[in-house]
Amino acid sequence: MNQNTTDIDLCIIIDGDYLDFVTKDMKSFFDEKTDATTQPIELAQFAYYVSTLNNIEGSDNQIVVMMALCDSKLFSAFTTPDIEKNYSQASYQTDAGIIEFFVGKSENMAPSEEFTLDLLSVAVSQQNIKRICVIADSSMKEDVEEISRQKGNVKLLTINPSQIAEDTNPEDSLAYPIMLSLNVGD
Repeated sequence: MNQNTTDIDLCIIIDGDYLDFVTKDMKSFFDEKTDATTQPIELAQFAYYVSTLNNIEGSDNQIVVMMALCDSKLFSAFTTPDIEKNYSQASYQTDAGIIEFFVGKSENMAPSEEFTLDLLSVAVSQQNIKRICVIADSSMKEDVEEISRQKGNVKLLTINPSQIAEDTNPEDSLAYPIMLSLNVGD
């Protein structure tokens, strides 16, 4: 991602291995509960739901998704036609605007948490990014909070119940956009 004059309304940093693990677990739960098979989630649709949770409104937004994948063979809970063809970059027009995907694959050369933090560092260094949403395990909470204190407008979406206070809005959980994408939410 190069520094340019185009403002990026939202940058979504995803630990792809963590997201795949959580999504597979939720799909299994709903498949068993409903006695049906949920379809794989379209990654662009999921990113759209994450964008709306980050107060992205209108259709003229620039949204960038940077995903860290350590083991790309595991990423099976989502349909990602362009990524499956080993493209590292794809872009989609959605109701929230243009969503561009940049996927980095380390093929197990670095832990996914470290790779995700590296992507977060890249995003933080960009002056044209208005907001950042990190999708990762709650073990990254302190790192994300520190970066948010320095830069502002950085949010962590995770699913670990021990990290979510009882009075937390359910929409602040990673489960919410996954459920919407699976068509089992609101």
